[in-house]
Amino acid sequence: MASAGIPLMDIPSRMAKKLPRYPSVPAARMDRLAVDLTFQGQGLGGTLLTDAIERVAHSEIASYALMVDAIDESAVAFYRHHGFIALSNSPFVLFFPLPKK
Repeated sequence: MASAGIPLMDIPSRMAKKLPRYPSVPAARMDRLAVDLTFQGQGLGGTLLTDAIERVAHSEIASYALMVDAIDESAVAFYRHHGFIALSNSPFVLFFPLPKK
């Protein structure tokens, strides 16, 4: 995990209109999420993703969302299945708005 920012103009307008008018919104960026081939299909990826979301949501560092860089279309589908939204100008960069503290 690392601190990041999402350009406000890349967030869907229905969501952006509820946010402060700063050039970017604070976020946490997750590098890569992977499950060994032996264990794929058992729901472990979703469990790891849920853990990452909870860690960021309960962190002392203010973050509006968790960001990921999907490696391929399959990864995009995985993240979208779990509620992530693609940035308007980068379909392989997705974010998950965190629950309010």
